[in-house]
Amino acid sequence: MNNNKIWNINIVFYGILFYAVTIILAYAFLPKAIIGFEWILFQFLIIIFFFIGIYLFQNLQFKITERSFINRIFFFSIVIKSITVFINYYVFILYNGEPFNVISDPVEYHEEAQLLASFFKQGNFDFLTIIPREDISDMGGVIYYALTSMFTSSSIFNIIIGRLFNVLFASITLVLFYKTLKIFTAINIARISTIIFLFFPIFTLYSGTHLKETILIFIIINAIYLSHKIITLKKYNILNIFYLTFLIISIFFFRTTLAYVFLLSILAYIGVNMAKIFNLSFILLLVTFTIAFTLAYQSLIKDDTEMFLDKSDNYSEIVVTSNENRRGVKSGIGKYFTTPFMLVASIPAPIPTLIKNEHERSDAQFGNNALLSTSILKIFISFWTIIGLFFLIKKDFKKNSFSIIFFLSYTLLLAVSGLSFKIRYVLPIIPFYFYFAANGLVYLKKYKIGFVLFLTLLTVVITYYNISKLSASF
Repeated sequence: MNNNKIWNINIVFYGILFYAVTIILAYAFLPKAIIGFEWILFQFLIIIFFFIGIYLFQNLQFKITERSFINRIFFFSIVIKSITVFINYYVFILYNGEPFNVISDPVEYHEEAQLLASFFKQGNFDFLTIIPREDISDMGGVIYYALTSMFTSSSIFNIIIGRLFNVLFASITLVLFYKTLKIFTAINIARISTIIFLFFPIFTLYSGTHLKETILIFIIINAIYLSHKIITLKKYNILNIFYLTFLIISIFFFRTTLAYVFLLSILAYIGVNMAKIFNLSFILLLVTFTIAFTLAYQSLIKDDTEMFLDKSDNYSEIVVTSNENRRGVKSGIGKYFTTPFMLVASIPAPIPTLIKNEHERSDAQFGNNALLSTSILKIFISFWTIIGLFFLIKKDFKKNSFSIIFFLSYTLLLAVSGLSFKIRYVLPIIPFYFYFAANGLVYLKKYKIGFVLFLTLLTVVITYYNISKLSASF
């Protein structure tokens, strides 16, 4: 397949059409309940920028040198994310009265980071004593923003500087992602995966907030790169091993669950690639998975799920608990949200909300509106993700075992806990969507009928979900 045709004009057409048809159906069935036209238009512009941006960027970048590609990806990321930082700053003030998005985490991170930074400046780095917590899984964001707050005493500049550091780390993440993929895949797949990553809107949006996901994803991609550098390229040296150990320990301070899944993936990758006999490889994989998955699931239920409930950080209307009898949704289709359903639906999830909340400026409404394009694009890409994942498992599992195991383990974990419908929890594995999707685009040549049927089904699901949700609100 021609390198310049991986993301062809048909993909652009189907993507824009998918959003347009979804919105038209929403207007047809929910004319008085649909979100404001300004949000519809704004998200439409983001989607056009995404599809056309990838199409144009890939045609310009595939024939250039390695160094030029990396430089352009990095520079373009810096530019669009820096602009977003300042746009977000003033939009949040206009909407919320302060330069933070409306959920509670960013405000808490900033306030606790200011306190922690004041102690850091005095040479006191005992952060567990300064800000005592029952668990450490949410300390990483506070520590990170405390470190970025040490450059100035101005609260306003601290906020801007923290987010500009997000921009820097997000841009470095793109470079590391590309370098990682180059180790075990073709250069055309590595490049188109990175370009999709560059234009995917939520990563640009989150760079301009005080959330922890930007630095968390940097740590994860960096750790994956180092793991492949050590294990696949056999670059065993003390510095690489020490740095990888530091990164893995750091993940525990951001999301403990992910640290367990990461360790599972490393051990399973080593087992799959070093075992001479397939049966031995399978046994090692099964034992490792069982142990790590159990630890990760317990961590998720204990730390993340209860924190999710307590903070009411709603980007979807799914209500999740560790108790089966408390699991449900605030809509008429709640009875369908069983674990088997969520397991099947977790890859394209979450379903976008297109209707107004009765409280126009609630955190759920703002989050749903702002992330509409992300949800639509994730659903669109998920078709190719599933195809690419299937192909790699069937044809090239050994080489891609780390990515496959990490992706499937975390996806399964989110599905059984009910958190696959919450975009922030899915974010750490979204870059893998792009890699699997790139493979799907390359290797599936006859896709039109299946792809159209998939998009048609999801359009119906989105419409039905919003109709049911509206009905349940009365």
